[in-house]
Amino acid sequence: MKKALAAAGALMLAYVIVTSSFGGAGESAETYGGATEASAAVYLMREVDGRVVVFKGDEVYLSTGTRASDLPKSDRERLARGIEIYSDEELKALVEDICS
Repeated sequence: MKKALAAAGALMLAYVIVTSSFGGAGESAETYGGATEASAAVYLMREVDGRVVVFKGDEVYLSTGTRASDLPKSDRERLARGIEIYSDEELKALVEDICS
């Protein structure tokens, strides 16, 4: 099971890296990284139907397949509020952190 989750996480990270070269956010979302208030979030990570999903604007950008119920309580709480992500680098780091 752990090998399957690790493989899925690696695939998702590779997908994000590949698609990040092809260039919305919730009002009450939490920030990730060192973003300034003046900058606009590029991505929003939330829990949808029990899974971790990344949005770009109103569109699903990445559906990770990671079950939110498998995450620590603190990560589940952050996802419930929504995590604003301000760059591709922050997205890669967060996907790696949450989904591995």
